[in-house]
Amino acid sequence: MVIDNRQKKRIKKLEFFITCMGWIYILGFVLHTGLSLVLWYFNLSNIFYELFVLESVTDTLTIITITAFTASMGFFIMVGWKYYNVRRFGSLNRRKFRQAVTLEDISQYFGLDIEEVDGIQNGKWIDLEETIV
Repeated sequence: MVIDNRQKKRIKKLEFFITCMGWIYILGFVLHTGLSLVLWYFNLSNIFYELFVLESVTDTLTIITITAFTASMGFFIMVGWKYYNVRRFGSLNRRKFRQAVTLEDISQYFGLDIEEVDGIQNGKWIDLEETIV
């Protein structure tokens, strides 16, 4: 069976979106669970008041802004690098694939007749007197 991996662009985008959403959910769940366990283990129930001091809301917003900017810049650099590689190296068809295995190759390797190989490949139930491998 030959698998044809050519898909429409909208299907690829939909698969990419679903995959990203799944990974975001999984990573968020793992992060939330891990952070909850750490807070529970060290008995840090007042962590909210230590991280987000209401008197210095501007400092908290500055940290959130810097973090969001850094994350978005990293994302755009990775996406740009991907498109650069696709544009630069995508047209170079350098992969070499082996020839498809024929019935003659299989019969020669296992020492069987071509009819036996064809019967084994197409049969629903196969009884062998001895192991052929």
